[in-house]
Amino acid sequence: MMFIVAFFLLMAIVNLFSLTMWNGYNNAIQSQDNSTISPEVKAKIDAFSDKINWADDLFAFSYFLMIITFLITAKSANKAQPEFLIVFIALLIVITVFCMIISNTWQFFTEQPSLSTAASSLTFTNFVMSYYPIITLIISVIGALLFYGRKDEPGFSGGGLEGFVENDSFMTGGRGDSFE
Repeated sequence: MMFIVAFFLLMAIVNLFSLTMWNGYNNAIQSQDNSTISPEVKAKIDAFSDKINWADDLFAFSYFLMIITFLITAKSANKAQPEFLIVFIALLIVITVFCMIISNTWQFFTEQPSLSTAASSLTFTNFVMSYYPIITLIISVIGALLFYGRKDEPGFSGGGLEGFVENDSFMTGGRGDSFE
């Protein structure tokens, strides 16, 4: 889980730096006089600026995909023993503290004058990374409620093999005698 949390920080930082480099490149092109670069080429390059924000969309898609995967897994996984709830809460505290460090790191990057313009363009990434600990805590609590809050479902544990184990005919070859 820590790797997933760190992966989203890495992805956000790569998006931030790539957008910052693009803005510097675009500003350098636009500052050239028209005798060096034609106005048509400048306009095409400037129009491409709208397409460079795909990184924010990719971050949003990846983040929502991770949340949906986590919630589906929490709902459909075999029910764990209640004792593991204590382990889950301990890990949740550690992960939330780790997310606080990541959120503070993101805030440090976005407060830098050279990166603040690009950070304002990454709206979804900036929102998620600013509230990363809160979002992670809420999603984890919802996942825990889905995982630990469901009733025992017959035929759900053990990968559906309890029908074979309870039925003697599987072990006896259907004849009532054993293989011994």
